[in-house]
Amino acid sequence: MTTGDIEAHIRDIYGIGVSDTMVSRITDKILPVAREWQQRPLEAIYAAVDEQAALTALDAFAERWDKKYPKISQSWRDNWPNLSTYFKYPQELRRLIYTTNAIEGFNRQLRKVTKAKSVFPTDDSLFKMLYLAMMDITRKWTGRRQDWSMIHAQLAVYFADRMPE
Repeated sequence: MTTGDIEAHIRDIYGIGVSDTMVSRITDKILPVAREWQQRPLEAIYAAVDEQAALTALDAFAERWDKKYPKISQSWRDNWPNLSTYFKYPQELRRLIYTTNAIEGFNRQLRKVTKAKSVFPTDDSLFKMLYLAMMDITRKWTGRRQDWSMIHAQLAVYFADRMPE
């Protein structure tokens, strides 16, 4: 993550009227943390092959990060009974669950549409614009996951009562 990326995000969040001095101050605070977290330290936990490996990765995470961010590993441990149900699924399904690229891309495209027009006269006008944008965005979805057949079969096993015929 570069300084320019962070500055762009700050301007998106706080609006264009933010002064360069304010952006610089915020960037100076965020950039070191962003660079640390760019290594995605939690990925070793949720991408682990099984629950025991995930607990080992959580211990390693805690050893490395608890001095700076003690609440993260504690929160994972407090919620482990709920979080660990994730490990009952095969690796392909778990990857589908934790991969958010499609969702982030979809949200980015919706923000792009609403950013061009910053004021909407009514809530309905905003909803209509988002609906039309969503229809346009989803019309372009032609790709298919390479491993979709395997994932679909696994979903049918785990969620047979919810899968359409």
